[in-house]
Amino acid sequence: MNRRLSYLVMGLLLLILFALCLLWLLGAAGLVYALGHPKRKTFAVALACGDPTDPADLELVAEEATFTMGGGSRSPGWVIQGSDPGGPTIVIVHGFGDSRYGALHRVPMAAPFARRVVVFDLPGQGESQARRAYGGLREPDDVLAVLAVLAVLEQLEKQDAQRIVLLGYSMGAGIAIAAAAKSVGEARAGIVGVIAEGPYRYWDEPIVSIFKRNHYPVQPIVSLVWVWLRLTARGFAQFDRAGHAAKLCCPLVVLHGTQDELCPISSARQIAESAPDGRLIEFPGGRHNDLPCEHEQAYRTAIGDFLKRLCSGDGSGTMNRLAEKAQPGASRGRRA
Repeated sequence: MNRRLSYLVMGLLLLILFALCLLWLLGAAGLVYALGHPKRKTFAVALACGDPTDPADLELVAEEATFTMGGGSRSPGWVIQGSDPGGPTIVIVHGFGDSRYGALHRVPMAAPFARRVVVFDLPGQGESQARRAYGGLREPDDVLAVLAVLAVLEQLEKQDAQRIVLLGYSMGAGIAIAAAAKSVGEARAGIVGVIAEGPYRYWDEPIVSIFKRNHYPVQPIVSLVWVWLRLTARGFAQFDRAGHAAKLCCPLVVLHGTQDELCPISSARQIAESAPDGRLIEFPGGRHNDLPCEHEQAYRTAIGDFLKRLCSGDGSGTMNRLAEKAQPGASRGRRA
C-alpha cells in the first residue's frame, strides 16, 4: 500500500513538473513571438486613440516619403519642414509597438531647431511592409538606410554634407545609439549628435519590469528566451547600449525620468557615463515615455540646449562642425 502511494505521489510530481516545463516553454515561445511581432500602431489605431495622423494636424508642412530598409522592405514616413534653415536634420526613431504616428508628438519639440524632421516606421511596426521586428538588433542598419536616402536628397538639393541628429525614445533610443556607433568612420551618415530618451542598457530590462509589475514569474522564461536569442539572433551577444555608447564619436545626451517604471535610471546613467561625450538630464518624477507631455517645457529646453551646443552660436543655427571624437574621460555622464 505504501509503495503504491509512493508511486502515485511520484507520478503526480512528475506530471506537475512536466506541466510546469510545458508552461515555461510556451511562455518563452510566446515572448519570442511578441518581441518579433509587436502590436502595430497604424492609422486606424492612431485615429482611435485621438493621436495626430498627419503632420498637418500639428500645422506642420511635410512630404510623404517611402524608405527602403536593409532587408529590402519598404516603410512609410514623412519629411517635415523645420523652422531653422541652417539647422540639422533630426531623425526620430520610435519605440517598441509605436510608429511614425506616435513620433509626431515629439516633432513640435524638435522642429524649431531643425531644417527638417524625419519620422518613419521601423520594420515590423506601424505600416511597414516587413512582417517582423528584431527588437533593436537589426534596426540600426535600417536607420542607416534611411540616412543614406537623406544623403541622396541632400545631393539633389545641392546642400552641404548632411548633418544628422538622431532622436530616439525607449527602444528607439538604443537603436539610435547603436546606429551612431555603427556609422563611425562613415562620413556619408553625417551623424553629429544623439538624443536618447528613456533608453535601457540590456535587452531584458523592460521585459523584467513588465513581468514584475504584472506579478508574472520572470524565471526561467527570460533565461529560456536568452538562450534562444543567443543561439539564433545575429549580434545578440553584443546587445549592450553602454558598450555602443562608448564607441560614439559625437555628443550624446540621455533624457530620463527618475520614476521610469520600465527602464531603470541606473542604466541611463551607465550609458551616459560610457559615452566619450555623454550627458544625463534627469526629469524628477518623470515616467516612461511621458516626458514630452508631462514635462514639455523641460523636455523642449533640454533638446534646444543640446542642439545649441552643437551649433556655432552665432544665431544662424548653422552647425559649423562635425562631432570630433572626444578624449576619454572628457565630460562623461554629466547631469544638467
